[in-house]
Amino acid sequence: MKKIFYLIIFNLFFILSCSNQTTNPSTNLVDSSKNIITVKKVPIDEVVNDNTNLVKNSTFDEEIDADGDTSLTNNMWSLSTNAGNTGGNAVATIENGICKINISNGGNEIYSVQLIQQPIKLEETYVYSAQFDAKADKDTKILLKIGSGEERKWQDYTGGSGHGIAVNLTPNMQTYEIQFVMNKPTDEKARFEFQLGKESTREIYLDNIKLKKIGRNNMEIVNNIPRKIVELPAKNIHINQLGYNPNDKKIVIINSTSELSTFNIVNADNAETVFTSNLTKKGFDNASGDNIYYGDFSEFKNTGNYYINVPNLDNSYSFKINENIYYDLKLSLEKMLYFQRASIDIEEKYASKWARKSGYTEKARVLNEDKYIDVSGGWFDAGDYGRYVVPAATTIGHLLLAYEFFPEKFNDNTNIPESGNGIADILDESRYALEWMLKMQREDGAVYHKVTTANFVGMIMPDKNDKELILSPISATATADFAAITAMASRYFKFDKEFSDKLLNASIKSWNWLENNPNVPGFKNPNGIVTGEYGDDFDLDERYWAAVELYATTKDSKYHDYIKSIFNKINNHISFGWADMGGFASTTYLLLNNDLQDNNILNSIKNEFIKHSDELINISENEGYNITLKENEYIWGSNMKVMTDAMLLLITNDLINNNPKYIDTAKFNLDYLLGLNALDKSFISGFGKRPMINPHHRPSVADNIAEPIPGMVSGGPNSGFQDDAIINNLSRNTPPARCYVDLDGSYSTNEITTYWNSPAIFVANYFIK
Repeated sequence: MKKIFYLIIFNLFFILSCSNQTTNPSTNLVDSSKNIITVKKVPIDEVVNDNTNLVKNSTFDEEIDADGDTSLTNNMWSLSTNAGNTGGNAVATIENGICKINISNGGNEIYSVQLIQQPIKLEETYVYSAQFDAKADKDTKILLKIGSGEERKWQDYTGGSGHGIAVNLTPNMQTYEIQFVMNKPTDEKARFEFQLGKESTREIYLDNIKLKKIGRNNMEIVNNIPRKIVELPAKNIHINQLGYNPNDKKIVIINSTSELSTFNIVNADNAETVFTSNLTKKGFDNASGDNIYYGDFSEFKNTGNYYINVPNLDNSYSFKINENIYYDLKLSLEKMLYFQRASIDIEEKYASKWARKSGYTEKARVLNEDKYIDVSGGWFDAGDYGRYVVPAATTIGHLLLAYEFFPEKFNDNTNIPESGNGIADILDESRYALEWMLKMQREDGAVYHKVTTANFVGMIMPDKNDKELILSPISATATADFAAITAMASRYFKFDKEFSDKLLNASIKSWNWLENNPNVPGFKNPNGIVTGEYGDDFDLDERYWAAVELYATTKDSKYHDYIKSIFNKINNHISFGWADMGGFASTTYLLLNNDLQDNNILNSIKNEFIKHSDELINISENEGYNITLKENEYIWGSNMKVMTDAMLLLITNDLINNNPKYIDTAKFNLDYLLGLNALDKSFISGFGKRPMINPHHRPSVADNIAEPIPGMVSGGPNSGFQDDAIINNLSRNTPPARCYVDLDGSYSTNEITTYWNSPAIFVANYFIK
């Protein structure tokens, strides 16, 4: 037999959207633009420009082994009949370069007649396209199976019925395509099989058979069996991996030591270059250790699916431009809070495969007392199962400010238990946490700092905890944050007078305790409690927030008098974090009616907001990745600062000083979170081509589901080297912006919290059109 074959040159450019477009196996879908009947498509996360045809003798210029010896490993076609004594009889001949299979007996099974080639190497995570020309003497069905041999128990890699994907042939020669993801370990001995048996006598014609590697895909579930997610490789061309609104400021950032001049935007659906522009050299970036080029394609506004091409570099991951690019993101960011609820079952109808049983319903013991209190409810704060007043108040503060600024963007259909009740789900979610906070208040108005086990529990589901729940002592910061958020929330729940009044009365009770206890030491973990401390020795900013919210709600001048007395003692009136609350208070003050404002305080707030916003613009313009983090600000929870900086910029723009640079800089921070960073990493689970996949989050580790709940924001790079996972995996010389590992053991870089999600909710909603 001759050993000649020809590689058929065929340019295949399918990069598909992230939705699975697999058709019913019995239905063929005609792709008229390419005159190909596309039987099955799959999502592609990374295009691979490899034109190698893995099939030999693809145009039947060589002979076919007609005696059915499927043990051959010489890359030739072999006709097999009567497999497993199931009957079947056929003859294969070559006529005018086309393989003709004359079937005289179809046998009892689809595999009773097979045309097979082996071995073929299929690599894990890659997307393959199988194409072939075929017809039959009458309408008939065949199956294409690309799978394993007996040593792997005849697996079907095409994702079909177990015997392949059905293809409907007609008397007209047509081209068919089937795409599939190799979601099993690499197989060096895979088989390409046409399953032709079972039906009656017929003639089948095959030609131009191709099997090519066209991309990579990080799909991780096969037949509902969880597998470890394989992360795609980082690229040097960085973009927002989710995409852009048409009118966004759109930047691509490239890390390269080569001299670069231009970049291209390429339509990912047809490989057509649709935009070309110049690159600007920005230089060396200390924070990342990268040599930076950037390109601006803001003027390109056509909706579609694209990737960035730079000569001599790997293409970027694909991204989209459309008007609703952030809508699914914002829904998932919000829905994350539901998944953090304690003390209730997270039901399948709301949570899909992330459903879980309730936990933490029992009463908690007050530390050092024989007293037990029902403090069920609330959110698990972070990756652990602690519930903490200070972070909860911070989270709700972000949410209520988002609702204040964009009420029309919050709806009643995020699929939580309260959806459909006529109230925005963001308020329902806030209420779930507020109801818990009310349980944390003592009779005298003081508020317990937290409820946790004595130590962090292991990586278990919440219903598996058997450790005692303990209420840690009260604190001034928890009490002041409680007073602030309940007074603030009472305004947003005025439609429910009973609940609104309950919140306000609780706030006033806590304020009275604060007045009677002006000098309270900062909270420290008591002996025997080693869970999250949230310690803070300076509580004037929390008291400032409480006073402003009570003033805004009651209009009682005594609160204004207090604000005036302490305003200049607070160094920071602009932050939106759990330790520094001044930004919450100042924003509410800016929103007051003019007759309730003091001009000196008002002007001081405005000047401070503008000054800091201008500083953030300057930082962004001088940092390599256009964000507002300086080299020394990659700290624990750096992504919270990225998002709260964006909040500050957007609030300054909307309330004080309209400046397009404020909006652009805030948007760069959101782009950073979605992949426009040195790591080429989306720090939000479920979004982008390289999303965070291994959060320090107990349910995500313990639930035996490969991918984490979507919409969780990771803490991000932290140069402090504060856990073993990062110490063991990175050098101490790693640049700050790269001090991150996507490992569930890295609580200092890859944990999640409700109050890292909540500012992202504010920012994402700002950019919803």
